[in-house]
Amino acid sequence: MRVITGKYGGRVLKKKMPNGTRPTTDKSREAIFSMLDNYIYFEDKKVLDCYAGSGLVGIEFLSRGSKHCTFVEKGGKQVANLKNFLNDLNVPYDDYNIVKTDVIKFLKSEHDDVYNIIFSDAPYHLQSANEIIETVNECSLLPNEGFLVLETSVEEKINPNGNFIMVKEKVFGASKITLLEYSSKKNNQKT
Repeated sequence: MRVITGKYGGRVLKKKMPNGTRPTTDKSREAIFSMLDNYIYFEDKKVLDCYAGSGLVGIEFLSRGSKHCTFVEKGGKQVANLKNFLNDLNVPYDDYNIVKTDVIKFLKSEHDDVYNIIFSDAPYHLQSANEIIETVNECSLLPNEGFLVLETSVEEKINPNGNFIMVKEKVFGASKITLLEYSSKKNNQKT
């Protein structure tokens, strides 16, 4: 596994993944970021990486110029592995934080954080994408024109509701990437 591009680009992460971790492959990350490059400017953005696992997607955002990434992961072995990856890359401590907890619990918790980009790659069996959409909307975790990026199985049906607008949906093998934009004006428009 390697970081694709940016300031950490080309760096290879050789540590073995803990059991139960399904890291986004290099090929999938290349495809995801190629798609996102058309819609999102990464520089100076605040990112939330839900179900972070290996943390490779959040690291990729940091490598491409995002100013901060919060990694949320409840697995102890995954968190330890993620810390090792960040240390191996010499990512400054001010550029990230790691929260060891359940993602939905974190999203619903009392905090003042607002993110420009939220990425979620939940284990496919959880089928949690629509709950995440609803929670992010209800808790106002994105600013106007913020993005929610969901990696799900191709079978999971995404229902953008609330203030979300479907921007793009693309299938990569058994995975599907859905890009939603938050628009505070959506619910104020007459239908």
